[in-house]
Amino acid sequence: MIEQFCGKILIIYKIMRLFYTVSSKENDIQSKPNLSIGGYKSITPIPNSEFGNLFGDISMYTVRSNNQNQYIGLILNNETGKAIQDINIYFDYPSECYSSLKLAAVDLVKDANDEYYMERVGTINSKPLYAEFFTADGVANEQNIGGLGIGEKLGLWIERIFDLDTIKADQNNIYEVDPTDPYRYLAVELDKVDDISIVISWTEA
Repeated sequence: MIEQFCGKILIIYKIMRLFYTVSSKENDIQSKPNLSIGGYKSITPIPNSEFGNLFGDISMYTVRSNNQNQYIGLILNNETGKAIQDINIYFDYPSECYSSLKLAAVDLVKDANDEYYMERVGTINSKPLYAEFFTADGVANEQNIGGLGIGEKLGLWIERIFDLDTIKADQNNIYEVDPTDPYRYLAVELDKVDDISIVISWTEA
């Protein structure tokens, strides 16, 4: 069975679901994806096929003023009703892309109230201390993150890395000659969103 998560993330519900994280307590609402930076599993699943459901638009303001890597903390919940094993994840990129992703899977720990949580960082640009990130470019480089029992959860960090060389090169070519008039130039509309897919597959234990 395979689920695919895109820039407009496509989610097959009632199988395996990704949830945003929240700082307060388990199953609170998380309405701002940029604040999903670790902590407890929220009650808010990543919405189906919406832009900005992982990271925001890539604007020149973002690149010029804040070109640090970005991080989002998610929790993968096994809602299949069965134990699963060999969970594999990889990223599928479009032909042109302004950023790349890395993945880190982390175990959850219990707090004093017996609720599970993952490390929480200060801002979307803060790198988690207790996470080892891996590239997972294409199915040939998929990462195996283990298995989950019925109803069990696992923490996932996604890191976004801007390709500044590609972005700057495109910014230097923002006009093109009008094919109908060699003395006229047309503005080139640049992409502001990377439509990257995250593909997750597994087998039943």
